[in-house]
Amino acid sequence: MFRTIVLALVLSVASLVPSPARAADEPTILEAANTAAVRFAAEQQADDEPARRRSMGRTWGGVALIGVGLIMPVQQETCVTLFGVEAGCVTEAYTPGIAAAVGLIGTGVLLATVWSDVPANAIDFGIAPGRVQVGKTFGF
Repeated sequence: MFRTIVLALVLSVASLVPSPARAADEPTILEAANTAAVRFAAEQQADDEPARRRSMGRTWGGVALIGVGLIMPVQQETCVTLFGVEAGCVTEAYTPGIAAAVGLIGTGVLLATVWSDVPANAIDFGIAPGRVQVGKTFGF
């Protein structure tokens, strides 16, 4: 009975001690650290904010609104005729268009500057041991 217990204990310890053949299959500490670093970098990259860029469509749309706002309150010339003869002309601004022009110019400035920043339309790659991550971000 004592021999059986000792034999079982010796076999248990022997199975726990790594053999040289098994040690060759296991990665070294440096390889394991590199694998963990690559995996951590891929996860950290996935957590970062996507890159941003300026939307040229929004920028030129804002510039167009600014241009329309500048043209809208164009001065009008009102002429008075007496007995078929032009008596005098008065140049005046188109008053109802001034408020609309200020609104268009303000909206155009905001659209061309602040609101033109959109997420970049890019493909993100992340390479880790045993997997490849591909992601796409887009904005409108």
